[in-house]
Amino acid sequence: LVELLAVLAIMALAAAAFSFNGARGTETAAFRAFLVNTAAALGDARATAMKTGAETPVTIDAANRSISSGSKTIAVPATAVMTATAAATGAQSIAEIRFFADGTSTGGLLAFDHQGRTFTISVNWLTGHVALKET
Repeated sequence: LVELLAVLAIMALAAAAFSFNGARGTETAAFRAFLVNTAAALGDARATAMKTGAETPVTIDAANRSISSGSKTIAVPATAVMTATAAATGAQSIAEIRFFADGTSTGGLLAFDHQGRTFTISVNWLTGHVALKET
């Protein structure tokens, strides 16, 4: 009986530890999904520009904490601090990365600080290549 109680106590401690880390793990997974979706949206904008032969902009709105391309809008998670270095549009707190038909772009860098870590999504101006990395 004592052994059974000991096993149940260990299982309860393990379950409590998992539920505590599980919430943070879910938040981290959701943030990583946001990063991947953002990088994919930038890559899609480049592909669209090359396919249609028309300039395709991606708008970064710091005030509304959103990134938009065409009809797709991605919300920046509230837990992240966003910094954008890209071409200004003339409107305060709004910047753009534009992709051109030849695959080039205006270039830019999006940095996101999340839980003490910094992630960057960079767009090369010459090639239009999109890269996601942790710095």
